[in-house]
Amino acid sequence: MIQLFFGLPWVFLVFGCEGIAKVDKRLSTDVKLIGVWKGKHQEKGSVLKQWVQTRNADGTYVIEFSFTEKNGTKKV
Repeated sequence: MIQLFFGLPWVFLVFGCEGIAKVDKRLSTDVKLIGVWKGKHQEKGSVLKQWVQTRNADGTYVIEFSFTEKNGTKKV
């Protein structure tokens, strides 16, 4: 009886934490961030850095970077 009394809280604790972790993973994708996001940064007298980020509903994303030198040479 003592083993049952001390063993059950551990079972609930372990499986309860696992359930919370699964819920947190599903809620981590904010629907307000889904879509295409663009940005740029001009370094003083030098390279123009640009990026396009595509965020999907399943939580995956792709980021494309490009760098444009002062002389117009572009690297993707």
